[in-house]
Parts: sequence; C-alpha cells; structure tokens
Amino acid sequence: MKKYVRVSYAVRCQIFALKKTETPISTIARIVGFHKSTIYRELSRNQGCRNYYPERSQRFADHRSKLRIRKPIICAQIKTEISQKLRLGCSPQSIVCMF
Repeated sequence: MKKYVRVSYAVRCQIFALKKTETPISTIARIVGFHKSTIYRELSRNQGCRNYYPERSQRFADHRSKLRIRKPIICAQIKTEISQKLRLGCSPQSIVCMF
C-alpha cells in the first residue's frame, strides 16, 4: 500500500507550468507522479476565480493544515493517572480539569 504524500510547492509549480501549456490533466498527473484525481482535486480546491497559482495554492493548503484537529498524544504516565482517578470514582470532566 502506498504511503500518503501531500502535494508539495515544487509539484504545484510543475502543475502551474504544465497547465499554462494546456497539457491534459492525465498527462500532468503522469509527469508529476500523482493520480489524476489528485490533480483535479488540487485544481478545484486551489484555483481562484480564473487561474491556478502555486503560491496561493500553498497558502491555502497551509491554512487548511493549521485548521485540522490533531489527535492528542497521551503518554503512559498520564494514562496511569487517568485510570487511577477513574478507579477512585472521579468523573471524566473533573479529570480533564486536572490536566
């Protein structure tokens, strides 16, 4: 199974240049090494009123990345503390307030 790879700024510049030369999407996808659906999605998400620009696309992608909610990492020590508090009868709400 292939690992998920985000579209980089360099690839966005390639897409921009190839799109300017009116290269078909399937050919662009083959050249940059992504599936054509990824290229279509990239263009639809990041194309402004009329044109696709790599700088603006990168800003949009960075902004969306910051908005994504990341899953918190809980270390083993915190897990033990939480389970001890639960065994003592503390409510989950009160445990959250402790951390």
